[in-house]
Amino acid sequence: MLDEATQQRFDQIRDRLRQGPLSESEQAELDGIVRQIEEAEAVYLRPANERMRAETKQLEEQNRVLLDIVRRKKRLANNLERYLESVRAKQDALNVEST
Repeated sequence: MLDEATQQRFDQIRDRLRQGPLSESEQAELDGIVRQIEEAEAVYLRPANERMRAETKQLEEQNRVLLDIVRRKKRLANNLERYLESVRAKQDALNVEST
């Protein structure tokens, strides 16, 4: 990520920070190096982040489809229950007539 000279300077500033507060220029230098690290990480992680976004989008679509299937199956189960109740009522009526 960092070239060797920048890495050494980063380590020096971190060591200096352990000893006490940094000067304004040291803090600015540290902030700049940290920004470099963050930018390099962002570039490095961009493909993985894009893959994750694509996978998330695909999973969300699959979830929508599955949720629709679950709703349709529940409606079908409710319809079948009502139909079964109707058939049982007719069967009971026939049983009463035959006795």
